[in-house]
Amino acid sequence: MTEVMTEAMPAESPPPQGRWRHLLSLRAFTLLVATALSLLGSLGQFLFLEGLDGTIGARAAEMRGIESRVATLRTTQNEYFNAYVQGNLIFALDPANVSANRGVTGKMYQLALYDRAFPFRAIMAELAIAGTFTFKPVNDEYKSLSDEARATLSFASYNALNEFEKKILDQALNLQHTLQDRYFAAETEKAAAEAQRDRRRLLMTILTALGTCLLLGANLMAEPRNG
Repeated sequence: MTEVMTEAMPAESPPPQGRWRHLLSLRAFTLLVATALSLLGSLGQFLFLEGLDGTIGARAAEMRGIESRVATLRTTQNEYFNAYVQGNLIFALDPANVSANRGVTGKMYQLALYDRAFPFRAIMAELAIAGTFTFKPVNDEYKSLSDEARATLSFASYNALNEFEKKILDQALNLQHTLQDRYFAAETEKAAAEAQRDRRRLLMTILTALGTCLLLGANLMAEPRNG
């Protein structure tokens, strides 16, 4: 009877060692790939995005600087033109004639030249900062012409001063155009860098998510072994 029961019972099969070795090898490979993807996704935020963030910040700072310089040029030009028109109107009243209004017109014209010198020197300073010329020699020439115009009250000195100022103002307008062109170029560069940064950030996010999914899969591979 014992012999019959023994023959009826199936022999216990050995554990599938080859299967476990396969699962362990696949799990190890999955863990390795998942770790690599997770590290790449995390470190990539610094390795592949930090340079673009620096470029974006630099272009933004450059744009703010250009906006400030253009605003200064516009403000000083408006102040200058107001004083310029006022001075021309006073000069038309013949400031050299000391007998008219006891020379008051001449004094008003001299004051008008002082008034327009302040914004005009600010314009020259912006041009000097941009490297258009060296400030001191140009300012010395302007001071000489302005002093002569105030001293002589003549048409020749009036005209010489106006011609000098017109030459400087033409350079200021050219600088303003150059700054505005550079502003638009910097804006384009900033937008391109932001788009590239967003694409790279999306890629890093996908790699991190993929690494997380692979880690989950590797952990699930270990479940049958625990059963």
